[in-house]
Amino acid sequence: MSDTRVLTADGIFGAGAFPIRVLNAQHHNAGVPSHGHEFDELVLIMGGSGEHVTSHTVCQIDPGDVFFISRNMTHSFQNTVDLDVINVLFDVDALRLQTRDLHDVPGHHVLFHLEPQSRSAQQFRGRLTLSPEQRARAGHLVEVLRAEMDERAPGFRFTSCALLMQLISYLSRCYVEKPSPEQRSLLRMGEVLSHIERNYSAPMSVADLAALAAMSESSLNRAFQRLVGKAPAEYVIGVRLDKAADLLRNTDLHVTEIGLACGFSDGNYFSRQFRRLMGCSPRAYRHDARASRDGARVLH
Repeated sequence: MSDTRVLTADGIFGAGAFPIRVLNAQHHNAGVPSHGHEFDELVLIMGGSGEHVTSHTVCQIDPGDVFFISRNMTHSFQNTVDLDVINVLFDVDALRLQTRDLHDVPGHHVLFHLEPQSRSAQQFRGRLTLSPEQRARAGHLVEVLRAEMDERAPGFRFTSCALLMQLISYLSRCYVEKPSPEQRSLLRMGEVLSHIERNYSAPMSVADLAALAAMSESSLNRAFQRLVGKAPAEYVIGVRLDKAADLLRNTDLHVTEIGLACGFSDGNYFSRQFRRLMGCSPRAYRHDARASRDGARVLH
């Protein structure tokens, strides 16, 4: 789609500016042309109706609908009637949002990872729809965030990040309250991912995960490949290595202790897997991370 407009981070936030912005747009009958962006976007439909269009789907949208548009995904709106949209634009990487603790919330996996992937590749038309009460609360959180960004009082960056994280947490929890039939299958996958996050240090087989998802092992493998992009066993290893990397950066535990704490039964196997995915040994990773941290301290 060479004629698709791409919204740049510099164009939306300003060069080097704080990468959060709240926009409220009302589209009567004009719609919104197809576009992509270099940042992430939460879309909350506050009123009106229309159709949300991606490269693979056309979905009817109504008040209360919420969906996440990841960077580089193209989308548009068409056939809009008094459509009232709140767009919360942000750059997760630049903000370094601490969303790790949300990884044990199934709705977070679904809303921010599984649903966008499924929507872009699988003709998936499900989405989070807030009740009027939930919509009012989400709208209030957005307005508080908008006010913080507008006033820019001392400490506004810290407070704005906290408010954005509160909004993300609230919407993640809302997803599990009244799922549609289409959403239930994704929620089962979200529950599997959350189970892995909570129990990464324990022995874990594909058979165990399949039982949790109420799927056969072959169905689970297919679902993982389609929605996550890798096999279940490889995903488990990735989660364990992420946890190990965090311990290497922030503790003085011995490398072997870290491997055992993260679910690897053998220190040599842990080191081989770490080198395979991270590109260096655990000791080299720790050394580089500490050198980088010490250099940052000197600059400050």
